[in-house]
Amino acid sequence: MVEISCTQDEEVGDGTTSVIILAGEMLSVAEQFLEQQMHPTVVISAYRRALDDILGMLMDISNREVMLKIINSAINTKALSRWSELACNITLDAVRTVVLEENGHKEIDIKK
Repeated sequence: MVEISCTQDEEVGDGTTSVIILAGEMLSVAEQFLEQQMHPTVVISAYRRALDDILGMLMDISNREVMLKIINSAINTKALSRWSELACNITLDAVRTVVLEENGHKEIDIKK
């Protein structure tokens, strides 16, 4: 949990409490499957498939209005509230700059 929080802080600079709550909830949900003797790799595989499904839905960056709503809910903090519209537009434009599409598969190169 400490590593998750540190990574969140390094990458985003905010949301460390939220990421710990989310990780705890994911572990809580996984617990019932582990108690049923389901192998951890099966549980992880299901989480990865869910992530792929979610990313598939979120990766449609052509719908600017929907993307701005998603970005706003993700980055709107007290510090950004005054400039949230500008920050969301800058964020979306930046993401569109680093999207790579190859064989129908989209990837965002966050290192750029």
